Amino acid sequence: MPPRLARLLAVLAAVALVAGALVLRSALAGDDGSSDDEGPAGGPPDGGYQVLCDADLGDAACEAVAALDDVAEVEVLTADEAVAALTEDAAPSWDAWLTLDPWPDMLDVARGEATLTPTTGTERVPVASSTSALLARADDLDCPAPVTWACLADAATGGADIGMPALGSAGGPLVLGLAATGLEGTVDFGIGAVLGGPVEDQLADLLDSADPGTLAEQDDLATRPGTYQAIATIDGLAGPTAETPQGEQQGLAALALDPAATLGVVLAPLGPEGPGAVDRLRDQVTGQTVTDGLAEAGWSGDAARTTGLPAPDLLYRLDEEFTR
Repeated sequence: MPPRLARLLAVLAAVALVAGALVLRSALAGDDGSSDDEGPAGGPPDGGYQVLCDADLGDAACEAVAALDDVAEVEVLTADEAVAALTEDAAPSWDAWLTLDPWPDMLDVARGEATLTPTTGTERVPVASSTSALLARADDLDCPAPVTWACLADAATGGADIGMPALGSAGGPLVLGLAATGLEGTVDFGIGAVLGGPVEDQLADLLDSADPGTLAEQDDLATRPGTYQAIATIDGLAGPTAETPQGEQQGLAALALDPAATLGVVLAPLGPEGPGAVDRLRDQVTGQTVTDGLAEAGWSGDAARTTGLPAPDLLYRLDEEFTR
């Protein structure tokens, strides 16, 4: 046999032996080569993904996510609770987070302060949205529409109860950032421009003028006599609340805010399984079941990301400063 042919046959035999060993090892493991805790190639881990759902999005939406085929479990936390949990450990125990944009980016700021690496990646799947709005007793609020934050701050300083979402909620720091934008006249400002000046006092008056709650809790309170003159909320809640029999009885109206913002709901990845989770779940979370659930809590607008607010790091700094 020629030497070159003999060497070729020897190489082919070696390759066949290696391939046979790999097939045997896979057969002995009882699977197709995937790890014990992973599902089929491209699929979720055994049992499905662990998803974190923001409490501000409402029970109906979070329950709809829990019912998705590729979801094993959903945990509902406020934004503050989620950030606290996600800055305790280097590796999060969840695979995806349904929340308000840009909270995933604000989480990465918090993890940076805790000397932890970012965990959310860069992908964000827009799911729903709503524009900012004011739910007001129009006869009691001496502010022409569209209502400016300067007029609201003056009203709060004068003793009016202006409701702002709790800073511990997802909507709180975003509305606070929108108020700062309106008072500063731009989204491009630094934290130093706010602190120690008149804008800091105006924001403090707005936050102190009434007991805070979530967006939905405030809208419900607004229908009761003797509560707010106005609350900063979203149009998806303000309009329907004003049109209820209680809202009409209290003289409530949904008014435009100047400046306005779009607040978006997004699905963001968390941890090593996050990119696969988002890729697998994107069509499911943008489906009618989840979006109908979100609509019940006012998030009835098109799938969109948040616009009209300061950068995520500034929103995080504002939240820190005003919750001390």
